[in-house]
Amino acid sequence: MLYDRPGGCRYCHLTDSDKHEPSPLLDKPRPLDKLRQFLPTGAPTRWFKQATFNHQHHRALVCGECHAGASESTQTADVLMPKLDVCARCHSPAGGARFDCAECHKYHDRSDHTEKARIHGIGDLLGR
Repeated sequence: MLYDRPGGCRYCHLTDSDKHEPSPLLDKPRPLDKLRQFLPTGAPTRWFKQATFNHQHHRALVCGECHAGASESTQTADVLMPKLDVCARCHSPAGGARFDCAECHKYHDRSDHTEKARIHGIGDLLGR
């Protein structure tokens, strides 16, 4: 079902070819080399490259609180990114969640930067 039936992977993903025919014996697993291959989705891992958003911190919320229309969406083109005012409902003085600039934005792209070993204590840095 996952690879060949309606509602499986092909519901959203395109296959790289149709060289792998559906298995006539759906109760018998196919070897790995006979499974369909799917094309990459093209969806970015991170939509806003300088943002530091983490869904894990927001797991108590229903998805629709931030992503209006998500339950009715039928198109992959529906990105459904929340607007700033949606975030500001909580991330503001009135909402009580942290709201300074660095809460959402990284100022430097460090994706290709390796951290140096941390070898100093506070006293070293203060010259003591």
